[in-house]
Amino acid sequence: MVWSGIAAAVIATAGAILISRFLARPFANLARAIQHLANGRFQDAQIPDDRDTKIREVGELLSGFRTMAERLRLQHEDLEAQVSERTRALEQQTQEAQATAALLRAQEAIQRGYGELAALLNSLDRSFVLGEGIRKIAATLDAPLAAVYLTGDGPAGLRLKTYAAVDSGMIETSLLSPAGLPQEVARRGEPVVLSLAPGAGSLALRTGVGVLEAASVVGLPLHYQDRFVGVLVVATLHPLSEHARNFLNDAARQLSVALNNAALFESVRYQAQQLETLNAELKRASEVKSDFLASMSHELRTPLNSIIGFTELMLTSTRDTLSDRQRTALDRVRESGRHLLGLINEVLDLSKIEAGRMDVRAEAFALLPLVRECLGAVEPQAQAKGLTVRATGLEGVPEIVQDRGKVKQILINLLSNAVKFTDQGSVELRVERSDAAFVSIAVADSGIGISLDDQAVIFGAFQQVASATTRTRGGTGLGLAISRRLAELMGGTLAVESTLGQGSTFTLRLPTRRGPQAAAEAIEEPKGSAGAPRVLVIDDDRDVATIVRQAVADEPLTVEWAANAVDGLARLRAHRPVVILLDVMLQGHDDGWDVLGTLKTDPATREIPVVVHSVIDNPQRARRLGADEVLVKPAPPARIRALLRRYVDGSPREAARESV
Repeated sequence: MVWSGIAAAVIATAGAILISRFLARPFANLARAIQHLANGRFQDAQIPDDRDTKIREVGELLSGFRTMAERLRLQHEDLEAQVSERTRALEQQTQEAQATAALLRAQEAIQRGYGELAALLNSLDRSFVLGEGIRKIAATLDAPLAAVYLTGDGPAGLRLKTYAAVDSGMIETSLLSPAGLPQEVARRGEPVVLSLAPGAGSLALRTGVGVLEAASVVGLPLHYQDRFVGVLVVATLHPLSEHARNFLNDAARQLSVALNNAALFESVRYQAQQLETLNAELKRASEVKSDFLASMSHELRTPLNSIIGFTELMLTSTRDTLSDRQRTALDRVRESGRHLLGLINEVLDLSKIEAGRMDVRAEAFALLPLVRECLGAVEPQAQAKGLTVRATGLEGVPEIVQDRGKVKQILINLLSNAVKFTDQGSVELRVERSDAAFVSIAVADSGIGISLDDQAVIFGAFQQVASATTRTRGGTGLGLAISRRLAELMGGTLAVESTLGQGSTFTLRLPTRRGPQAAAEAIEEPKGSAGAPRVLVIDDDRDVATIVRQAVADEPLTVEWAANAVDGLARLRAHRPVVILLDVMLQGHDDGWDVLGTLKTDPATREIPVVVHSVIDNPQRARRLGADEVLVKPAPPARIRALLRRYVDGSPREAARESV
């Protein structure tokens, strides 16, 4: 019984040993392998060999598991390969995105720098343009060096003008000296780009942080239109991108324009200073001339009046004791004295008009008695030549309000000229009323006539028809100039119509009344003129605006009047005119020349065409100050109308050129 128990125990123990060897141990090893597989440690997952087990089913299990583990390993390796590839692609995309972002940031920085550069280059200060402009170019490209070379007396006509970031001593001894790269750029006339090899030491830049080696140097010519201005040179630590090169090309163009504008501004400022000095000298000369004429007129007229007076006294008191020869001599002395006195008076009148010191004293007077006085003054001269002098159109002529003395002076001059240049026939004075606001007085003769070429100059001072016939008749050439300017001072016009060999007709056209009320009535804007192009007349004589308004009565224009500079500037700010008619002889403290200078230097008004409309005939000075056109008063209404029509319908500059 005992032995049977022992045998059973031995058998059980042997069975346990066999089970542990052939079943439990393989499963334990398999469990460890499964744990390694679960942790992804395929190299540590040792699958028990199915040949080590005597149990077929266990062997099959181990073989199937080994196959599964191998597949898992292969799938894991394939997955890792895919993950690595995708990781590399993602890293590449990230790098590309970062590079694109960096490029965009660089482009934005360049665009921002270009905008700031353009704002800086709007300055007209040459030193500011060069200094701040070159610093902004260097800062925009993060360039350690930027320099500008301008035309001068150095090699190839170039000299270093300004630079940024490095000392000039280093520039002078490198390829950036004026005789180096800048000269080559000037010779080619196009950009030159140098790519420098790393470590070659071709351009070592000494800066405050040490020595930096440039990787790229670009030189760009500075051109304004077809004129070479200089060279812009920039050195960078990295090769230039296409965007950076475009920036440099644009910067070079802007810098060229800015340098040209600054040079023009300096030239204009210098000319303005010269003109200011010249104006001061002219004013002083005018004052000296006026003082001289005032003094000389007294010194000359006093003895002349004595000569004329004593001569007339001798002719009347000693008539019976004088021989014919003596009487003839005294007559010549008297007439020569009167002629010289008249010449002095004419010169003084012209001087007063040009200096703006000729006053107009309006008074009411009847025209008929004045005409008879004028006819009586020239009657002896006409009778001596056998000419008939008559007047027509005097019926119903009302009183006019004008300067009687000046009207008489004009008419006597016109009648005297008509008699002087007419050898046979007649001289006629005609009074005509074209409308209630104006009266016209025409003096017609049957004399030698005036050619079209001479008609354009006879109203100038000291101008006469250039012919042998006129030279024998004498005269100073001042009468018509003074008459026309006196007519203009009174708000009128003096015009001529003539055919050579068939006589001439001079027409004086005057407003019948002077004064604020009459002027206001004459200048009143027509109904429906709102929105029409505006013409601004700056003149201390409101009648001038009346004349302009009458000249363009049939045109869709609004004529505004300003009596002084302050009123004129206020009006043009309120309503921008298409053209300004400016009298340079303004009364008071206003100087018309100064007003013209102000209009042409102020950016807000310099593009508005200005026509100098004055009795002073000085086109050179007017054009130097910027006037577009010069009209010597009194300009014929037809010419005023044609000129203003061109300014309204066409190009103002073309209108000015056509009128020159």
